[in-house]
Amino acid sequence: MTYFQTTHLTPCELQERILTAGSQEDIIRKFFNKHPTGKFTASDLERKLKSEHLLSEYVPITSIRRALTTLAKDGWVNRLNECKKGPYKVNEHYYQLSTGWGKAGYSEEHPINLL
Repeated sequence: MTYFQTTHLTPCELQERILTAGSQEDIIRKFFNKHPTGKFTASDLERKLKSEHLLSEYVPITSIRRALTTLAKDGWVNRLNECKKGPYKVNEHYYQLSTGWGKAGYSEEHPINLL
């Protein structure tokens, strides 16, 4: 659960942002676990998660990108070399669940969360 503080927040505001960032990562991680062979860009995730009311319509795509970066760094998802043009006509990388996580025969939880 990562929040990158780039503004001056009170300790209470910072704690709230950290919790929100963590829940966004959990939502995206669970989505990938439900779609273990799927590959999605940040824009794909934004559209799907908002249409399923899993994320608020007010969540910016930058928060989804931040969550994907953190999940990739933690080994949950892989950033693929494959890209497609996003809504702003700029290439976006696809992400896919890392081999093993959430797939049949493997734990649904990342080992860090099991400690």
